[in-house]
Amino acid sequence: MLFAVELSHDAIEDLDAAFEYYNEASYGLGYDFINVIDNYLNRISKLPTASAIRYKNVRVKPIEIFPFTIYYIIQEDSKILVLRIFNTWQKPFWKD
Repeated sequence: MLFAVELSHDAIEDLDAAFEYYNEASYGLGYDFINVIDNYLNRISKLPTASAIRYKNVRVKPIEIFPFTIYYIIQEDSKILVLRIFNTWQKPFWKD
């Protein structure tokens, strides 16, 4: 069963910022980043419980190629809500 994946506003902003950063570093790298994230979101939709629960009910899927992690929750209506697509070099969003 495939779960529907929904990106939060914060996750969309994370993607936009990373896309811009990588494309400025090397044209086309931003598109590579988006493709990798899309592949990971497809994996999550197929098997959402494969990632570890790290914070209450928040699951974390590390990305191998880029220094990012996907933070998401599984909702009761067979949906995945992606909270953040977070750069691991940044200060975590749950701390002040």
